[in-house]
Amino acid sequence: MMALSNSIVITFLIVLTVSSIALTQTPQPQRDTLSLSRAIALALQNHPSLRAAEAGIRFASGALTQARSSYLPSVNATVGYTRTDGAFVFNPSFPPRQQSYNSYSAGLQIQQTLFDFGKATNKISASSELLDASSFNAQSSRDNIAMNVQLAYFGLVQAQRVAKVNELAMEQAERHLHQAKAFYNAGRRPLFDVTKAEVDVANANVNLIRARNQMRVANVQLENAMGIHPRQSYVLTDTLTVVPFTMSLDSVKGLALNQRPDVQSARALLAANQSLASSAWDQHLPSLSAFGTLTWTNFDFPLFSRWNAGITLSIP
Repeated sequence: MMALSNSIVITFLIVLTVSSIALTQTPQPQRDTLSLSRAIALALQNHPSLRAAEAGIRFASGALTQARSSYLPSVNATVGYTRTDGAFVFNPSFPPRQQSYNSYSAGLQIQQTLFDFGKATNKISASSELLDASSFNAQSSRDNIAMNVQLAYFGLVQAQRVAKVNELAMEQAERHLHQAKAFYNAGRRPLFDVTKAEVDVANANVNLIRARNQMRVANVQLENAMGIHPRQSYVLTDTLTVVPFTMSLDSVKGLALNQRPDVQSARALLAANQSLASSAWDQHLPSLSAFGTLTWTNFDFPLFSRWNAGITLSIP
């Protein structure tokens, strides 16, 4: 009976010990992995400079729509009501007469530009070129963001590797110090070796602190380049793969002059300013337009209609 109770107690203690070990060894949350492609994708989704570039595109698109509206007719509608009440003098020899009456009016006017000697055409051309320049600027912003993310990403990878090297150097310096102390205690090495090993440990510690600080700075630079600051920690995909580059220098120059969005934006801005200059000169030229007006007026309903139409030639 005593042996059975002892076995039960031992079994209970074993179960309690295993449970406590299982509770203390809770799995640690896995940190997210950040690759270079994902970092670039996050930057292109969240960087605030891209919102400004997209707003510039919408602004230029609205200006182009406004410039194209000069080809469309303009329609103006008016409605009026007047109440008149007072004394009217029709003849000085007669006393004033108190009179009240209403006046109703409505009108519709349509005007269409027939020919303006290129004013609208140059404005539309300038607005279209400005829209192209805004699109190229947005593409240039995306390219610059991707480039900055790549630089910051590889800078953080480099800082992490440098910190790892300094950690190994610190461990090696500590082992040398331990070895120097053991040799000194055994009488095989002088005290100078121990002092030198302590100095090496101090220098390795300073280098390790600098490397870790540089790693923190590189981490912040990467987050600034992406435009986000994650609350959870992440691990970089440590890769420094270099793609072979086989193009010649002349080919690279020609490709840059033809494909770089900032160069294309400058060309579009040049063409837009040339069109704006032509449009400014065209303000000295006449414009030909047609108009039509339909009005309804009377002191009471029903209203009587009247219309007129014509062609106007305006010469500055």
